[in-house]
Amino acid sequence: MFPISLNLGFRFIPFYEGLYFLIAILTAALWALRRWKSAGLSQESYDSILLAGIGGAILGGRLSHFLFWEPARLIDDPLSFFRVWEGGISVSGGVLLGILAAWIVSRVKKLDFWKILEVSSPAVLLGQAVGRIGCFLNGDAFGKPTSMPWGISFRRFATLIPGFKPDRRLSGPAWQWCAQRGLLDLKSEWSLPMHPTQLYEGALDILLLFLLLFAMKRLDGSRRGKLGLLSLTGGYALIRFSLEFLRADNDGPVVLGMTVFQLVLLGLFILSAVISPFMLRKEKATQA
Repeated sequence: MFPISLNLGFRFIPFYEGLYFLIAILTAALWALRRWKSAGLSQESYDSILLAGIGGAILGGRLSHFLFWEPARLIDDPLSFFRVWEGGISVSGGVLLGILAAWIVSRVKKLDFWKILEVSSPAVLLGQAVGRIGCFLNGDAFGKPTSMPWGISFRRFATLIPGFKPDRRLSGPAWQWCAQRGLLDLKSEWSLPMHPTQLYEGALDILLLFLLLFAMKRLDGSRRGKLGLLSLTGGYALIRFSLEFLRADNDGPVVLGMTVFQLVLLGLFILSAVISPFMLRKEKATQA
């Protein structure tokens, strides 16, 4: 793991996650561009959808983060919503609003939305997987303590950039979680071994990506894009819903051991499962 604290001279950002987000976005954007060109779509349409998608993803990620994790902070300090350098972006909300923004732009510019999803959805899944590796390196989105041999202990302190020295001004979230519950020696510089839920999710994102590409080869027309939409919504919702049982940084159980966020994810998955036969069958019926 390599959490970093960034010293810009005029601003200090502890446990800076923006670098890993940037790598994830660039990875997804470059593969999407390659698929875009192979599909014969224009560079202008790519630029428009990319900007809308990123803007929607940031807005949706911030909204869902404050809604499910820090509503009190937003009420007490509304301007904190705009201080993105302080962290706090939820992937689920980012994906949903990113898709909505892309749909709006496609309607305005009269682009084929389903074709856009066909070429872009695999790249989004790859970006999510890379982003979770970034979460692992940064030490956030961690799981509960575990005795399994693959449990990971997270560093207490970040590395200060520049200088590459330990930054002892702030402890990492995993270490703080353990310390607040009296689970470790306060002199320890590592957390307890914890489920690497970031890597679990990254691996499941890659599995979903391969399943999507495999299934797309057996579909035609707009059904490929519709399957891409179902994968980004219902497919990812199922992954995240399942992993929430192992996550330590959630808002606490409310119903049958599930969090509010899990209930929303479960609802999204059920909705996607219910409408998927109609979405994927519709074009097939019209061709008969």
